Amino acid sequence: MHKRSLKALLVGCSILCGAYGAQAQSISVWSRQTDESISVLKALTDAFTADTGIKVETFNTGIDFEQRLARAAAGRTLPDIVLNDTTAMGQMSQMGILKPIDPSKIAGSQDVSTSAWDGAKASDGQFYSLPISAQSFAMFIRKDWREKLNMPQPKTWEDVRKLAEAFTKQDPDGNGKADTFGMAIPGSTTRGYASWFMSSFIWQAGGDYVKQLPDGFVPTLDTPQVAEALTYVRGMICDKLAQPGAINATTGDTLPTFRSGQTGIFISGPYHIPQIDAEPARIRRKSSCCPPAPVASLPFRRAPAPIC
Repeated sequence: MHKRSLKALLVGCSILCGAYGAQAQSISVWSRQTDESISVLKALTDAFTADTGIKVETFNTGIDFEQRLARAAAGRTLPDIVLNDTTAMGQMSQMGILKPIDPSKIAGSQDVSTSAWDGAKASDGQFYSLPISAQSFAMFIRKDWREKLNMPQPKTWEDVRKLAEAFTKQDPDGNGKADTFGMAIPGSTTRGYASWFMSSFIWQAGGDYVKQLPDGFVPTLDTPQVAEALTYVRGMICDKLAQPGAINATTGDTLPTFRSGQTGIFISGPYHIPQIDAEPARIRRKSSCCPPAPVASLPFRRAPAPIC
């Protein structure tokens, strides 16, 4: 099939796509997904082929996806459609491979929530993506460790810290070694992992990244609310309650620490449930909401934004 430059972003996950002619016999689809979570894409592409007769060639990976896409752009071998996080929109726009879309011309666009469409809009007001999924986050906790140490379900940030301290210092796996840690933290700036991880804590504390003004946006990372969230997570790392190397870790690095029994608290989305559930010890894990921020120090807060 003749490869064209990627021209439109059709995906909290979005579809990036290039227009293809009605005569196309096949299209290529790239997706930033692991093999364990690719079943949904297969169902979509199978339905598309059954409806149109157009075959779909798929490629998926959860590692170095943006780098592969950049190389494809440089080599003029871009796929027709890309499924990726909306956070990738800015980078792809800078690469010059996106074209605005008109939501009103997309069948069913009126059924997509307003907040999802807002996520598909760039800072210039143009739409460059079509939202196809929304994801919520949960805090996964080793239930067996918590119950062995007689720790309660955490209800506040301080409860989570106490749990992390217990997991780090009280040998929850009972092997007699100081080889367990509290929270798995992806502190790497790769793909914005540190920012992604911090977002729930910042929002729970009543902070935000930017503030919209009539003529644009201004940063708001210098507020007391953001400082409180950063101080809390920084304390986890500096007090060695997170896994070694947390400051440079991606989620790809942190997931194995939870699956292998090195860490006992893991914050992530539904896309990691298949990997967690595949472990022999899956019945020992329990998910819960991330507790709200403490309320004493800051009198005016938004309602907590739980990550579950």
